[in-house]
Amino acid sequence: KSYRLNALLNSMPDILFVLNGCGVILEFFTNSNELLLMPHSKVVGANVSDVLGKDDTLIIIDMIKKVLCGEIELATHDYSHTVLGEVRHFEARITPSGLDNEVLAIVRDLTHEKTRNEEFKKFELVTSRAIDAITISDKNGFITWVNDGFIKLTGYSLQEVIGKKPKSFLQGEATDPETKKILSNAIKKVEPVIVEILNYRKNKESYWIELSINPVFNHDNQLELSLIHISEPTRQAEI
Repeated sequence: KSYRLNALLNSMPDILFVLNGCGVILEFFTNSNELLLMPHSKVVGANVSDVLGKDDTLIIIDMIKKVLCGEIELATHDYSHTVLGEVRHFEARITPSGLDNEVLAIVRDLTHEKTRNEEFKKFELVTSRAIDAITISDKNGFITWVNDGFIKLTGYSLQEVIGKKPKSFLQGEATDPETKKILSNAIKKVEPVIVEILNYRKNKESYWIELSINPVFNHDNQLELSLIHISEPTRQAEI
């Protein structure tokens, strides 16, 4: 059990604190010392007020009290703090530890996620009014978002395509098998690709497009999503 617990803790991206009812740190575990916001040796015995500002401290202490008295099972609070000259964004989750006058505080760094969400909002704002069709698929190839250009071009609404793979409803009997193979190989190899392909609208009308797929990687160089750009039909459909 001890081995499993250590393996679990080692795999967590979070900082785990054990706090008493006054917000004093009794124990902690982390794989990222830079996020402790104080020297490693001074963590135990410190109070949350030694790290957080007055407003955030009051919120955390209130959360601890509500959890300890059984008013709530889980309390969460988002806050920001400067780490090594950079503003970082965190989420703190407070939950009972199972012992009297103690809670577990799980702190996660949300900086990358928050930055990504803000960037996506900017991207969505720009591309939502684009004439060309643009879609975003997750790392498994399932559609998560399309712009108005896609809706106008294909006849499908956002609700109709979310969670589907584009090929499952855009390609048809006259779509060139060799072109489909080129696309499939590029997707498997996680490589960018540009092809001309015959697609089908919702009303079964066929049309030619130039299709561009560009994989997008996260900070760990892992595939996060695919950006798909579909230009206006480049030539009259042959079917």
